[in-house]
Amino acid sequence: MKKLLFLTALIIAGYSCALAQKNITGKVTSKKTGAPLPGVTVMVNQDKATQTDANGNFSLTNVPANGKVTFSFVGYKTIEGALPQGNTLDIELEEDARELSEVVVTALGIRRTDRGLGYSIGKVDPAGPVQ
Repeated sequence: MKKLLFLTALIIAGYSCALAQKNITGKVTSKKTGAPLPGVTVMVNQDKATQTDANGNFSLTNVPANGKVTFSFVGYKTIEGALPQGNTLDIELEEDARELSEVVVTALGIRRTDRGLGYSIGKVDPAGPVQ
């Protein structure tokens, strides 16, 4: 009788843990243009993560129902918040207007001014040929 009671309690506990997990799907787009953003990092509780596909879609399985989700992407503001009650989460990321300063990286990873180098360097203009 004790074994049956213990087994029943174990099954109920396992079922309760399974119900506390859920699957989340959604899409990440740009707030300014509405275009999908590929490569956005979607992280839940700093331990379960994925990236959006070419169409901005993502899917996370077996995430805790009370978790916190974070969306981050270079050039956009990071968004952090609680998971929704449902299973779908569509997010619009806002561009971050901060500009990156110029950094010169040498072969050894030592930062120097471009004039202090004795060899040729190349520069990439962030406002360059992209139109």
